[in-house]
Amino acid sequence: GNPWPQDWEDAFDKRAKQAVVLIAGKGYGGTYFENEKQSYAKAMMDFIAGNRKDLAGNPAQAAQLTLIRRRFTELKAAAS
Repeated sequence: GNPWPQDWEDAFDKRAKQAVVLIAGKGYGGTYFENEKQSYAKAMMDFIAGNRKDLAGNPAQAAQLTLIRRRFTELKAAAS
């Protein structure tokens, strides 16, 4: 079971949803040098928000989203 009280869980869910709304759909930024690391969180938020856009015109972002999808699937499988 979950060791958190229900009100903590509800508050966390509310904050998580707000974070997804604030970050998702705003682009991932550049992939040059250290900027690539910053783009992973943005891509994950986009994925969680349900954005499954066609990134054929942007191979770098398509590769990032593919990695994010793979990791998300791994985490989901490990949690079940």
